[in-house]
Amino acid sequence: MVKLTMEAEERKAEREAERAAKQAEAEIALAEKKLLLAHELSLKELEIKARQSESSSDGGSIHAGPAGGRKVLIPENVVPNYVVGDDIDKWLTASEVALRAHGRAIGGGLVVFNAFASFAVDLCGFGSSCPAVCIVACFSGISLVIAVSVQSSCLLLLAIHLLLVRIMASRKVTTQQVVCMLFESSSDHDYDTDSASEAEEEAGDSGSEFSVREYSSDEEATLSADEGPVLEEDIDVPRVQKPGAEGFPIRRPDTWIAPNIEQPQLPAFTGLPGCRVNTENFLPVHFFHLFMDDVFLEEIVEQTNVYAEQYLRDNAVRLKPQSRATQWVPTYLEEMKRFLGLSFLMGLIRKPSLASYWSTSPLMATVIFPATMTRNRYLLLLRMLHFVDNALALPRDHPDCDRLFKIRPVLDHFVDHFSEVYVPGKEISVDESLVLFKGRLVFKQYISSKKARYGIKLYLLPESSTGYVYNFRVYTGRDSSIDPPGCPATFGVSEKIVWELARRLFNKGHHLYVDNFYIGVQLFTELFRVDTVACGTIHSNRKGYPRELVCKKLERGQCSALRNNELLALKFSDRRDVYMLSTIHDESTSPVAVWGQVAEVRKPACILDYNRHMGGVDRVDQRLEPYTALRKSYVWYKKLALHLFHLATFNAFIVYKDCSPESRMTFVKFQESVIECLIVVEPARVPRVEVVEDVARLKDRHFPDHIPPTPKKELPTKKCRVCARRSIRRESRMYCPECPSKPGLCVPGCYRSYHTKNNFWEIP
Repeated sequence: MVKLTMEAEERKAEREAERAAKQAEAEIALAEKKLLLAHELSLKELEIKARQSESSSDGGSIHAGPAGGRKVLIPENVVPNYVVGDDIDKWLTASEVALRAHGRAIGGGLVVFNAFASFAVDLCGFGSSCPAVCIVACFSGISLVIAVSVQSSCLLLLAIHLLLVRIMASRKVTTQQVVCMLFESSSDHDYDTDSASEAEEEAGDSGSEFSVREYSSDEEATLSADEGPVLEEDIDVPRVQKPGAEGFPIRRPDTWIAPNIEQPQLPAFTGLPGCRVNTENFLPVHFFHLFMDDVFLEEIVEQTNVYAEQYLRDNAVRLKPQSRATQWVPTYLEEMKRFLGLSFLMGLIRKPSLASYWSTSPLMATVIFPATMTRNRYLLLLRMLHFVDNALALPRDHPDCDRLFKIRPVLDHFVDHFSEVYVPGKEISVDESLVLFKGRLVFKQYISSKKARYGIKLYLLPESSTGYVYNFRVYTGRDSSIDPPGCPATFGVSEKIVWELARRLFNKGHHLYVDNFYIGVQLFTELFRVDTVACGTIHSNRKGYPRELVCKKLERGQCSALRNNELLALKFSDRRDVYMLSTIHDESTSPVAVWGQVAEVRKPACILDYNRHMGGVDRVDQRLEPYTALRKSYVWYKKLALHLFHLATFNAFIVYKDCSPESRMTFVKFQESVIECLIVVEPARVPRVEVVEDVARLKDRHFPDHIPPTPKKELPTKKCRVCARRSIRRESRMYCPECPSKPGLCVPGCYRSYHTKNNFWEIP
C-alpha cells in the first residue's frame, strides 16, 4: 500500500514538473516575442530617450570601461534599488565590464546581466529588490552567465538572458539595439498584437518575421567615437546589392531557390587565343628562343661567373690544388647553350648517373657527350650555375626576406613571357603540380595523389585543351603573404591564388575550372563580376553552400540543384555524393556510357565538363615526366630552374603546333631539333653519332699525332686512356685524331694495345 502511494506521488510530481516546464516554455516564448516587438516598434523612441537621458541634469553618465576607449551611455535611472550610495559608480563600472566582455564573441552580441537586472525581475513579478550575483565567463566564443539568487524563480532570469544571447548570435538584433532595449524600463511600454501585425506587414518579403535594421561600418565607427553621444541621429544605410546576371532576380546572398531549367546568360568570350608574335619561317629552336632568348641566357652566364668568383675567393684557403673548382674559367653564351642542350638530352637518354654519360664502356658509351663537353667541365658548370647575385640577399630574419630569392629572376622572366607569347582558349583550369625534391626545405610539400609525393609545389594555370602553362606560382609556405591587385580583402589564401593566376585574363569571358581546394561561393561571385565564369567541385561544409542541399538524401544516379542568382549548387549521387558549384551551367543532364553497364547513365553537364576541362595540369605532367633530366644531387633552386627550362620547351612546342597545325612533329622530335641546334655550335667538332667508340678504334687506320696547342697551353697534354684504366696517372702529348673521343695515348705501347685489343687495359 505504501509502495502504491509513493508511485502515485511520483506520477503526480512528474505531471507537475511537465506542467511547470510547459509554462516556462510559454513564458520564454512570450518574453522573446515581447523583446523583439519592443525593438521593432520602439527603436527610434528608445534612441531619443537615450539622448535625452544623457543631456538631462539628473541622470546619465558616460563611463569608459576597459574596451579601449569605446564609450557606452548607461542611464542612472536603470540602477537597481538595492544599489545605493557609493556603490552606484561601482555598479556602473561593472555594467561597463559586462557590456564589453567578449562583445564580438557571439557575432556582435553583448554579455549583459546587471544592466537588465531590474527589468527582468520586474517581469518575474518580484519588484526591484531581488539581490542577484552575476558571474560572466567568456571563452572560445561562448558566453556563460550564472545567476545566483535567493529566489528560485530567478532561473527564468537566466533563461531570458540565454534567449537574448541566442537572438544576438542569430544576427536578428545588433549590439546597440540590445543596449537600448535593456536600458528602457519594461513598465513604460504596452505591447499589443495589432501593432505587431502591422510591423510584420511592413517587413514585406524580406524573408524573416521581423525586419531589423543593420548598421554599416561608418555607423559603427560613429558609435565608437570618443566624443559626443552614442546615438546622434537615425541613419539608415540600406544594404547595397549588385544585380545578378541577366534574367536573374536580385536576391539575398544566402537565398537559394529551385532552378528553372534555363541556361544562364554567360559573358561572351572576347579573347583572341593563339600566338601573339610573328613566327613566319620559324624553326623549332626559334620557338624555344621566344621563352629563352640570348638576353636571358647572357644574364645566367654573368651571374654564374660572378658566383664562381665569389666562391673561389671565399674558399681559396680550403680548396685543394687538385680540386675541380680550381680549374674554373669564365663561361660564355655558346658554352651555356651546350650545357643546356646536354641537360635536355639527359632527359631523352636516361642513365643511372651523370658520370655514365661520359662512360667509354661498350654498353654505356654515348659519344655526343664527350664530343661536346668534358665531364669535369659539365660538372663544374653545374656546380657554379647561378641566377642572382648572393650579395643582394637579405638576412633570413628580415621581414622582406624572399625564400625564392635564389631563383626570383627566372620566375619573373617566365611569368612575363608565358603570358606575352600566347593567349589560351576559352577553357582554362587551376591546379597544382609537384617537382620532386626530398631534401631539406622549409616549404617542401607532401601530396599523396602526385607521383612525386614530396617536393616543391607549383600552382599552374594551363589551357585545358593543350596544357600550355599561361601563369604559375611557387608555394613558399603557410606563412607566405599574397595580395594580388583588385582582390577582395575577405578572400582566403586559396582564393587569392586563383585570383592572382587568372587576373590577366579577366573581362574576356574565360571558363575557369578549379577543384575543391580553391573553390568558394564568394570567389565565384567575384569572378562573375569580372566576366569570368567558373565551375568546380566543392566541399559540402564550405561557407555559403546551401545546407538544405547537403542534407537532402538521394538515390544513386539522382541529382538535385539550387540556384542563387548566377550561382548553381548541385549534388549528384554516384559511388559517393559529389557537390558542384558553377556559374557556367544549368542543371541539365546528358546520357553517358559507363563501362560494365549496358544502359546509359545520365550525368549533370557540369560534371561532364569538369572532367573534360580540368586535366590541364595532368596533361603537362604527363608530357614532361618521361623526359625530365632532374637528378637527386641537384640543389633545390637548380632543380626548380631546370624544371622551368623544360616547361618552357613544352610551351614552345605548343606554340609551334599552333602556328604549324599541319606538322606531325612530336614533342620528342621537337626536343631533338632544339637540342641539336643548342649543341652543334661548332659542327666540325661533333663526330658522326652512329660511330661507336669501340667499333671505330678496332677498324680503319689510326695514326698518332701531337695534341694541337690551345689558347691557354702551347704544349697541352691528356691523360693516357690505357694507363687510366690500369689506375696509373700518366699524361701524354700524343692522341688519336681518328677515334671519336680523341683519347690521349702513350706511344707506342698503349697506342698499339688500344687499337688492337678488345680489353686494352689488360696487362700482357
